[in-house]
Amino acid sequence: MNTQILKCLVQLTNYQVDTVIPKDLYEKFPNSPKTREELDLLSRLGYITILYGDNGIDDIGVNKKAIDYFK
Repeated sequence: MNTQILKCLVQLTNYQVDTVIPKDLYEKFPNSPKTREELDLLSRLGYITILYGDNGIDDIGVNKKAIDYFK
């Protein structure tokens, strides 16, 4: 599990359950297959929820489990 990506997502939501626009994440982490694999893993583990659209990821929801991880 990539805790750096998870922490970035949590910080982008100001430590609240909220959504992140992917381009905000991609300013710190490249929009690459590796990043998408890490996001998929975080989603399977229940830390985030990914909303897919026609062109890939539209939104990333940060779940309470992710917020609690950094408390």
